[in-house]
Amino acid sequence: MSKKPRSRRGKRNSGSTTTGAAPPTWSELEQSFFAAAPPDVPQPAAELERFDDLDVGMPARRGGFPELLRHLLDAVSAVRLDMKTITVAIGAVMLLIGLSAVVFAGRNGAHPTASGGSRPAARSTH
Repeated sequence: MSKKPRSRRGKRNSGSTTTGAAPPTWSELEQSFFAAAPPDVPQPAAELERFDDLDVGMPARRGGFPELLRHLLDAVSAVRLDMKTITVAIGAVMLLIGLSAVVFAGRNGAHPTASGGSRPAARSTH
């Protein structure tokens, strides 16, 4: 199948070429806008910011994480707790975790039977 040649009449009257047309007239506002535009010549780039002078007058940093860990261990070892207190605290945390697990399971519909297995499926009557 061959294509039909298109008519070129529309292109002649499209107005894309303005031969003999008068130059556009600019209003005073438009002229002042273009007059205020920056020049086309690029300006030199501004100096990059530097941050190396921000540490002036601040105390020097110490050892970081290892020193922090050492201070934490010193603070913990300074407190004298007996084994009974530590055992009761660990037991309380375990009890809290267990109770939270029961509440969470109850809210999500996971109710195990007394034997530990899951519930049998409901029988349907026909």
